Amino acid sequence: MTDRGNKVSIGGDVAGNFVIGDHNSIGPSSEGRAADKAAVPRLFVSYRIDDSVYAAAAIADQLTKVFGAENVFRDRDALALGELYPKKIRRALERCDIVLAVVGPSWLDVRDSAGQRRLDDPDDWVRTELRMAFDRDIPVVPVLLDGTPLPDFGQLPADITALTLSTCWQVRHQSFESDVRGLIDRLTAP
Repeated sequence: MTDRGNKVSIGGDVAGNFVIGDHNSIGPSSEGRAADKAAVPRLFVSYRIDDSVYAAAAIADQLTKVFGAENVFRDRDALALGELYPKKIRRALERCDIVLAVVGPSWLDVRDSAGQRRLDDPDDWVRTELRMAFDRDIPVVPVLLDGTPLPDFGQLPADITALTLSTCWQVRHQSFESDVRGLIDRLTAP
C-alpha cells in the first residue's frame, strides 16, 4: 500500500521482510540500506599485509559499521577457512563499486623471498586487484597512511600507473577517527 501524498509504503523487501517506510528517509538498518545499491557503495579494501594489515583492518571495521559487512570486502574478514581466495577476490572485485587501496610507507618496496619488489611481479595480488579495477573502470581511491606520498608514475608497473591520477585520501593515526569519518562522508556524498 502506498500513500502518494506522504510517500509512505507498506510492503516487503527483496528478502521477504515486512517493511513500513518513508521513501524520503529510509532508516539506517543495513538490510534496508543494502537493498538500495545507489545509496550504499560496495567497497573493496586492497592492502599489502606486510605494509598496512592493521590499518586496513581498522579502516574496514569503521566502514563496516556504516555500510554493513555485506558491502565491505576485506579478504581476511570475508574468506572462510579453506576457501579458494583467488575466486572470491575476483568475484568481490567484479561486484564492487569502489576500490580503496590502502598505501602505507613500505607499500611500494615490500620484497619477496628472492629480494624482488612484489609490485613488479605481474601475479602479485595487490597489483592484480588494482589492474582488475582499472580494467573494469572501477574507481580506485588511494588511502595514504601517515603522510605516505602517492606513488610517482615511474615507480609503478605500467598496468597500474592510473593510480597516480586517482584522487587520494589521507588517514593519519593521530586523527584516525576523523580522517575515516571524512572518507565515509566523501564516499556517501551525492
